[in-house]
Amino acid sequence: MGSGFGTSPTGSEVVERPESFESLREATREHGNSYLAITEWVGVAGAVPFFGLVILIAVNAGRLLREVHRNGLVRSHAMPLAGVLAAGLVHAAFEDWLFAPGYYLCVFFWAVAFIAVDFLPATAPSLTTAAQSASPWTHNLATAPLGR
Repeated sequence: MGSGFGTSPTGSEVVERPESFESLREATREHGNSYLAITEWVGVAGAVPFFGLVILIAVNAGRLLREVHRNGLVRSHAMPLAGVLAAGLVHAAFEDWLFAPGYYLCVFFWAVAFIAVDFLPATAPSLTTAAQSASPWTHNLATAPLGR
């Protein structure tokens, strides 16, 4: 079930006891891996939604890169966003910052992750747009001829 989010003792909180047959506490820790730290804190049941979120971010980064490649817009604003997301997910395997809200990289990564969703292509037209274009009572400026 996990130890609780952020409740595992860090290196500064561990009291050293001299015992001859005990391994160092630092030797049994996850060594700064965000993914293992989250699994330790929330357990396997809590790690399932977290890894679903990580997979969703990876899929969104892939969709952004595919859209940039499809349109041929190398100078698109989506390109650095996808790069930050991909690099952040790889870097989180080596450092424990993905859910450290006091750390600037955590705030920056999650801000970019939520901003990147706005750059994704729409999969289907919204219902309000389809209903407005089908209604005879609304005036569609995009299809109206100029000068009328």
